[in-house]
Amino acid sequence: MKRNVMTLAITVLMLAGSAVPALLAQDAKPFLGDWQGPISIAGMEIEISLHFTLNAEKKIAGTIDVPTQGAAGLVLGEIKIEGKTISFTIPDAPGNATLKGTLADDGKIIKGTISQSGMEGTFTAKKI
Repeated sequence: MKRNVMTLAITVLMLAGSAVPALLAQDAKPFLGDWQGPISIAGMEIEISLHFTLNAEKKIAGTIDVPTQGAAGLVLGEIKIEGKTISFTIPDAPGNATLKGTLADDGKIIKGTISQSGMEGTFTAKKI
């Protein structure tokens, strides 16, 4: 009897552990795809494009394009999803750029804030 309980406990833990990547992928699903819109910071408005995918480990990965600055495919770092909120950094951008946004209920817009070089601003990205 004791052995059966132990076997059951190990099986449950193994199943729970194998479900973690699936849960992470499921959490990322609303954010996957291409997004476009403006960043407003320091009195300027700059168009950006965000691209979110799942990598080989089924974790969210992303890049950003900033055409007016000649930047394309900059890799996003520290991507975190908590419910309808996503945050990430742009490691190759100067000034420790960090963005944090919330997905609208309809799943078509992310609105949030950007901080870079001690300045604060906003961004809005629409799913395309």
